[in-house]
Amino acid sequence: MSFRTLLQSFRRDGVLGILNVLGLSVGITMSVLVVWYIRFNVAYDTHHPDRDNIYRLVSKDINDGHLSFGNPLPMAEAIRNDYPGEGIVAGMSLPYDFQVIVNHNEFTAKASTADAGIFKILDFRLLPGSSEDALREPNNAIITESCARRLFGSEDPIGKLFTLMSFNGEVFFTVSGVMKDPPGSSEFKPEMLLSWQSTNPVDWRDKWWWGGTAVFIRVTNDKQRDDLEKKINTILERHHAPYILGRYEYQLLPLKESHFRTDIENAFSPAISSRLLWALRIIATIIIAVACINFINLASSQSEKNLKDTGIRKLSGASQNRLVVNFLSINLLKAFSAMLPAVVLVAFLSEPFKNLANMDSTTPFSDPVTWILIAVMVLVISIVSGFFPAVSVARKTIISILYNRRDDLATQVPFRKTLVVFQLVIANILILVSLFIIRQISFMKNHDLGFDSRGLFALSISDLDLDSERKIEKAGVLEEEIKKRSTSAGITGICETEAIPGLNIRNKFTVYEIESWNTFSVISIGIDEDFSAVFGIPVLEGKNFGHDIASEREAVLINETFLHQLGWESVNNKQLALFNKEFVIPVLGVMRDVHISSLTQAIPPMIYRYKENAFPEYMVFRIRAGMERASQELIEGEWHKIAGEEPCSIISIEDNFRSMYGSEERLLKIIGIFCVIAIILSCFGILAHISYEIQRRTKEIGIRKVFGAKTGDVLSLNYRDIVKWLILSSLVAFPVGYYMLTRWLDNFAYKATISWWLFILAFLLSSGISITITTFQTWGTARRNPAETLKYE
Repeated sequence: MSFRTLLQSFRRDGVLGILNVLGLSVGITMSVLVVWYIRFNVAYDTHHPDRDNIYRLVSKDINDGHLSFGNPLPMAEAIRNDYPGEGIVAGMSLPYDFQVIVNHNEFTAKASTADAGIFKILDFRLLPGSSEDALREPNNAIITESCARRLFGSEDPIGKLFTLMSFNGEVFFTVSGVMKDPPGSSEFKPEMLLSWQSTNPVDWRDKWWWGGTAVFIRVTNDKQRDDLEKKINTILERHHAPYILGRYEYQLLPLKESHFRTDIENAFSPAISSRLLWALRIIATIIIAVACINFINLASSQSEKNLKDTGIRKLSGASQNRLVVNFLSINLLKAFSAMLPAVVLVAFLSEPFKNLANMDSTTPFSDPVTWILIAVMVLVISIVSGFFPAVSVARKTIISILYNRRDDLATQVPFRKTLVVFQLVIANILILVSLFIIRQISFMKNHDLGFDSRGLFALSISDLDLDSERKIEKAGVLEEEIKKRSTSAGITGICETEAIPGLNIRNKFTVYEIESWNTFSVISIGIDEDFSAVFGIPVLEGKNFGHDIASEREAVLINETFLHQLGWESVNNKQLALFNKEFVIPVLGVMRDVHISSLTQAIPPMIYRYKENAFPEYMVFRIRAGMERASQELIEGEWHKIAGEEPCSIISIEDNFRSMYGSEERLLKIIGIFCVIAIILSCFGILAHISYEIQRRTKEIGIRKVFGAKTGDVLSLNYRDIVKWLILSSLVAFPVGYYMLTRWLDNFAYKATISWWLFILAFLLSSGISITITTFQTWGTARRNPAETLKYE
């Protein structure tokens, strides 16, 4: 079988044959990209030795069930000291972006504080001249190769000094080791590992309430893991851990599962939902299945078109086996000819896809498994698409072939119709799912947050001073100076707050209802008396914090959700105990519920404390539309008068909230692209089948026109079929689509309704596409002169 034979086959098939091969190329391309994405995520943290015996400590809030990788600061050492020999234990803080100074040059580096045991658990590969014991000494740092090049160029970094602006001020570090850059498929990718004593406070062993430390444990067997998990759950009581005693329980999660747990907070990098991976697996399967169906459909229809060619081969002495081999060879060449455009498309699309999917990877060409899988798939396609029509045609007698009898091949028509209906089912499901994902994201972005985020801007004041009292003093001076010119700059309100909605609010305290002594885990935010007015969050009952009313500043406000959880009808004369049963405080009022995070999460119970009891971190401004630039210049100018060269960080609260849905939008784009491809491939299948039907009924159309049929009558022949297919496919597709959407919506606390009009719109879109294709293919034949159509064949 030669290349010339392949070209002859393409000439016989015409444009439809070329489109069919290109459709298969697109199917292969999309499958390669999806397999690449899935394998990249499945490979997360598989490079660590003894990975199956490595576990991460997860804290569970007993009151509300929230899970977190963040654990108390002393936890790792407490486990080591209390249970020596019960496995290898190490602690490492979540990475933060720190300002680093080398020879008066400033850089930003992502650094984690870690103890030396981390090298016995995670695969941070040290280069020659480095030692695992380096982190045992204070003010030592181990940095990655890329970080070393950025900070010190081509010089040997070992022994070099740098200054890091930590939470405790300037800290001087010595580079005591260099490690290889972690692979892209690793959750743990700090550029610096800092010695434990260098950045943690001196009394870190007493700070059980200080969360944010990841604890890693390596054991030897399951029994040791189970025993250690039970023992860890006695540590808080043994150490009389302040503020958190009786509030948390702990569990050991296998490292190999952590990348897929989107329900656990404080991960080192964003987790990937296993449901998303399964959805992409299904979509990739659908795409390649649709491409294969198209290929099989066309191969089947072309076998009938080439009956006379087969008859001549039989007359020339070709055996049945030879004809079967000939059919299979042509299909094999066609299928493998689709590989070349696929390679080009993968090379062209891999970089944009990598950026869209947020993958830190190389290229799919570096993974041989992907290409072996695709090659096997193409081989199977070519065999399946060629075998049945080959055997059917090869078995026919020479007489029946030369007289163009199609009785045997007519049995293929129901099979092809079934394939087309299957493609329409797929197209309907994908259209419905795409429409609803767009609706859900729009719903989340435009949902009432409980406050007006437009025109709200937050200035981070955490860098004003390391001393909390001096920071409050400087923040007050800054606020007063800005207020002097605020009206001309378009600033209509200013307040100070410990946290702002839309950013990760970490403070969570145990609160006691003093009548029943029931405990609740609540989010706590420190605010001032102007917070309610600036954010537009009314106090629904009771009163707000008052200016210069000292007695009210020891009280708290609560939100509606907490009011309902407490079972109170009113806050009049009500009190709560905060931290412990001795610290009793009055409840001043009830604030309206607001969303502090994305709509995937329900509004939590909250308390609002006065700012001086919680230390403000942000100054928030309400700015008139169109005055953003003038107000920013005023804020930056006054900031630098007080803070010097410290950078001025201003955040748009509205933009920050919208950015929360980046992962959902990325999901929409990924699924949307693949859905569009699958729909286009389905259109190819409908196009191929309609083309075959017109070819099969050409003489019938001529006869009908002789007896007076109009063009519309001819078009209605195929319309009747396509409408039946559309109705049948919708009856199958819409229940399946509805089930898929309800399962996806389980991930959201607030969700759009699955309205009936979405199903109507999906049906109209699939109908419009199908009828347009039918009209396009049928119109030419319906307009032809009957004399020409009756001479066909």
